[in-house]
Amino acid sequence: MTSVKFTLTAKSAQRELRQANENEKVDDPTEADLAWELADAISPLLDDRDRRQLYAVIGSGDSYTGIDTALRTIGHQSWPIPPELIGKLHDWLDAYAHSDDAPRLHELIRTIKSLS
Repeated sequence: MTSVKFTLTAKSAQRELRQANENEKVDDPTEADLAWELADAISPLLDDRDRRQLYAVIGSGDSYTGIDTALRTIGHQSWPIPPELIGKLHDWLDAYAHSDDAPRLHELIRTIKSLS
């Protein structure tokens, strides 16, 4: 088990949420579904407290942070995920192509893809 670090400061969390909310290309229900699917995929990696915290983040509507946390956890733990989930991640990231986080997210997804 690993401890998931929710290290977002209030300012960066607000920036990310504002950025996500301003992005008209994001399909919120699809993003939420992806966040839940990733949370389920990494569930075996998390202790009970971290699992509850991740589910609370996603359940509160912050799917972006949930996905980002899941991606960092997958990369850190070298946890392979199914190719179809990687495809969904690529589709999701297309909506964030102009985000400041896009290069970092692309790198995370490349790392994750290499694990499969």
